[in-house]
Amino acid sequence: MKRWCDKGVIETEYTPGGHRRVSLPSLMRFLADSKHKLAFPEALGLPATSGKGEFVLDRAVTGLTDALLRGDEQSARQVAIDLYLAEFKLSRVCDEVFALAFERIGDAWSCGDAEVFQERHACVILHRVLQELSTFLPRVAKAPIAIGCSTAGDHYSLATTMAELVLKDCQWNAFSLGSNLPLASLDQAIRVRRPKLLWVSCSYLTDESRFLAEYDRLYNEHGSTTAFVVGGTALKESTRRQMQYAAYCDNMQHLEAFAGTLRNAMPES
Repeated sequence: MKRWCDKGVIETEYTPGGHRRVSLPSLMRFLADSKHKLAFPEALGLPATSGKGEFVLDRAVTGLTDALLRGDEQSARQVAIDLYLAEFKLSRVCDEVFALAFERIGDAWSCGDAEVFQERHACVILHRVLQELSTFLPRVAKAPIAIGCSTAGDHYSLATTMAELVLKDCQWNAFSLGSNLPLASLDQAIRVRRPKLLWVSCSYLTDESRFLAEYDRLYNEHGSTTAFVVGGTALKESTRRQMQYAAYCDNMQHLEAFAGTLRNAMPES
């Protein structure tokens, strides 16, 4: 460990007394990039079998769904960390594990096999898991800025949180502004943050006509300098035909592809 730290293989900080200090995110990035296994994950506050499971996405969906319905945050963390250590792309994990798990929870609720409190608690747990995964990603110097949110009346925040995670994995300085944000406030955020990419998640629209009018003003003001990316189940084809945007993304893998292309096209600063 000392040699790896001194050679810069593992990102290391030094205390005023000269002692090496390795953060958990730095160690997780090292493990994801190397062939080394984590022998005692519990020593780091991780589930005891992290990195030792079989990495099959179908099995991961079932395991995560069951853990979320039970309110078992430790098991949910283990599923996510195992997939990260197995080097699955985070965009794929979001689409094929996290999103599918919540589809199954929604189906269980509609059939009377799950309660509303279980779905709400599952959202809270997955938010914490996503935040933990975000800390494992490397910080990129001078990364372009991306911001996003879900719009007024839309309280579903998992999609915009997953978008933030995926964009960070694509080497963007991304941060979600949360859910239920009025477009007028988003206009001010663009003026202050000056992002190169803006994502707007729409799972629910309270007033489609008002949304389209406010969105049109926002795009006309900033669309020439910021790439607008939209997505969400509320944006039907008839709605999208009335909108201008750089990309419409059905899922996080589409967002990753567009963001990667856009970033590669930017001049080096």
